[in-house]
Amino acid sequence: MYMIGSLALLNDETQKALVNSARNYSPNEFEQFSADAGYASWMDEFVEDSDAEELNEADVERINSVLREAFAKAHEANAISEIRKMSGLKRAEFCRRYNIPLRTMEDWEAGKSTPAEYVVALLERAVRQDFGLPHTYYVVQSYKGDEWTICKTENIFEARQTAQDAHCREGETTEIRLYVAAVENEECENFDYEIIDF
Repeated sequence: MYMIGSLALLNDETQKALVNSARNYSPNEFEQFSADAGYASWMDEFVEDSDAEELNEADVERINSVLREAFAKAHEANAISEIRKMSGLKRAEFCRRYNIPLRTMEDWEAGKSTPAEYVVALLERAVRQDFGLPHTYYVVQSYKGDEWTICKTENIFEARQTAQDAHCREGETTEIRLYVAAVENEECENFDYEIIDF
């Protein structure tokens, strides 16, 4: 049994199947994806006692961690497309400007392969700087009782993961919002924002 839940622990075929399955859901449908996954044979690797009638909390968390990772990977292509669209450049122009092979960009945008997170972050930073666009911060707010918890990051994947984790952990008792804020500094005060899906 694996003590941590990680997509990388599964064989390539199972990883691809999970990621491809996740592509059938919109970025805000993780719960539906998780529910539809049911119980599959690969999950046995993350279960403490395979003879138990019910999964314990740690089992569920390990399995959900794998599902969240597959779901995030399935939707990374959207970020690359969004960054290119921010530049206003056609795909071939974008590739020439940033020295990316055209086939690689096509595969990224089609979801056939995924860029490393640092590549996405560097590309976004370069495009914002080159085209004079305001910097973007992704702000996750979760509200439970009388208290707001705020997480701010420059990384959309980290923000989506934080929002999904909070939603899975807290459930319906918590109001969770993921904002995208275009700001000129890191304070994130009095900014214009829009709510985006997570």
